[in-house]
Amino acid sequence: MWFEGLEIKEDAQVYKPAEDSLLAIKAIKGLNNLRKPDIDILDIGTGSGILGLYAATLFHAKKLVMSDINKRACKLAEKNYVLNKDKLNGTDVTILKSDLFENIKGRYDLIIFNAPYLRGSIDAHLPIIERAWNGGPTGIEIALRFLNEASTHLKKNGVIILLASSLSDVDMLRKKIDELGYRIKSELKEHYFFEDIIAITMLKNTKLRNKKADIQDE
Repeated sequence: MWFEGLEIKEDAQVYKPAEDSLLAIKAIKGLNNLRKPDIDILDIGTGSGILGLYAATLFHAKKLVMSDINKRACKLAEKNYVLNKDKLNGTDVTILKSDLFENIKGRYDLIIFNAPYLRGSIDAHLPIIERAWNGGPTGIEIALRFLNEASTHLKKNGVIILLASSLSDVDMLRKKIDELGYRIKSELKEHYFFEDIIAITMLKNTKLRNKKADIQDE
């Protein structure tokens, strides 16, 4: 298939680009402040690699890291990278297997995560493809794990794009985003059949961080 000018192959055991991918693309297009040279991009749970590859081509990224807990997703992302390598303008691309930030090093200007956001049971033996959509009993467990770790991998003025669903506990997610020291910059929403898909763009809350620093200095 062709997706935003990129040739993308699919795999039955890897999450396929869908409506949430289109909404994430829309959110990526809105990041005018990232249109600068030499940015570094991290695509967590990359699946086919579509979001990382698209962002890297749009922003002429210096570095792109794509990771997934699914080995077959990593292989598919590598295949799609090779298919579209000529469009990446020399971007340094790394693809690796990682459970969220387990094997991730460094800091990034943009971190993208199309998180598993549907409610499901917690089971260590879930089929790997089901882990692509199963966000736990509230639908936000994986997203919260991600947010707890993401701050230490985000550059100053860096941006996170996180996908969520109205079928999950979005109100609790927004509350936790604030509590964890992020500031929501914008939300994009599209209604598909029985749910709203939401792309949340957020930054580190510098005011909160400065306030904490002031308290420590007292």
